[in-house]
Amino acid sequence: MPARVSITVEQLSSATPVLVYDALMDLDRWSDFMPGVSAASWEARGAPDTAVGGIRRMRIGRGVTRDQIVDGTKPHHHAYAAALPWYQALLLKDYRGEVRIEDRPNGSLIKWTASCTPRIPGIRNLGQTLKQSYAEIAVALAREAERNAAQQ
Repeated sequence: MPARVSITVEQLSSATPVLVYDALMDLDRWSDFMPGVSAASWEARGAPDTAVGGIRRMRIGRGVTRDQIVDGTKPHHHAYAAALPWYQALLLKDYRGEVRIEDRPNGSLIKWTASCTPRIPGIRNLGQTLKQSYAEIAVALAREAERNAAQQ
């Protein structure tokens, strides 16, 4: 059985945790700033403020990913379980993600963790590929929150 792969990326932002969290939850704008996302929307809205119980739908490349929001506390925590497009689901299972947004004196620290289990042993560079992708996503989220702060 292949070992579970888990990565964590950290990104500082000059924006407050509230602004980072708000950018994370603003799916209507994801296609404007989130790398690889051409469309995003709520398929089912969850709890107010946290979306817990909701389903986020994203078009990434040719596939659609659906994230079930499983936990959250505004403005510091957001967790989800991903249902991947069929061609990715052939390779990966039990895909989970978590975003923690910590207060910092000059803004916030975004900690994004993702984990999954390969269905096939030896998928080359999976951890490295995930880490690079999520590093880009965390930078984009920080920049969007900072852009929103500048507009206030």
